[in-house]
Amino acid sequence: MGQSIGLCPKPSVFNYYIDLEYHLMNLDRCRTLYQKFLECYPSRCEVWVRYAEFEEELEENERASAIFELAIGQEALDTPELVWKKYIDHEMHLGNREKVEELYERLLQLAQHSKVFISYAQFESTISMDKARTILERGITTFKESGENEMRHQLLLALKGLEESIEDNEERIKKVNERQANKVKKVRHNDETGIDEEYVDYVFPEDEANSIQMKLLENAKKWKNLRAASNQEDSKRQKVEERIDLDKEFYSSLLQQTARNTKCHSLKPTPHPS
Repeated sequence: MGQSIGLCPKPSVFNYYIDLEYHLMNLDRCRTLYQKFLECYPSRCEVWVRYAEFEEELEENERASAIFELAIGQEALDTPELVWKKYIDHEMHLGNREKVEELYERLLQLAQHSKVFISYAQFESTISMDKARTILERGITTFKESGENEMRHQLLLALKGLEESIEDNEERIKKVNERQANKVKKVRHNDETGIDEEYVDYVFPEDEANSIQMKLLENAKKWKNLRAASNQEDSKRQKVEERIDLDKEFYSSLLQQTARNTKCHSLKPTPHPS
């Protein structure tokens, strides 16, 4: 067996010997083989899951949790969503709610996807509809800010389903229905192919309302700036006019003084030569 694995460490060889040792109930030998398997193929999520499920069957739940924790800590996994789902299901089965919440939060830090938010909300809805609603609203805000309209649309539909599952909830259902997106067909140019492509996008009523409000605010700001500029021009004009009035007054006073001086000079007697 050791020679076969050493010469040809193929997954099929590992699987064959693991099954053989399991039927012989050589459990520690199975663990050794799984560890060797993962040394050769650390990115294969299927192997991590099989190893953890092997420990679950033996009711070695702490060992299973440790294996899942090692798995999600790998730098590269071929199907990481499989490991995360199995890990979360494992902790759910054990009734570790706080651990499940922790895992969802850690997963959302790595991959913000509508499916994760929806799964998280479904989990919380078994205890608290308010928590479930908060998680969905958080996802809706996240995808609104990132411009991922399809995922935002999916979460709004999930929120609608959540509200409809609650009896005597007509007011909330009405509000969430008003937020639902309208599908629209748009055209975009593909630079690689040089062809215009048609695609489906989503238009949200609250975005349209915000757009109108933003335009009103923008126009109000423009009007305010124009008014300020006009007032500034009026102020400048007034200062110029005041300066002109002062200059007029000054020159008028100067002319009057000059005229008086000239008149006085003309009235003085001319001295006769002796």
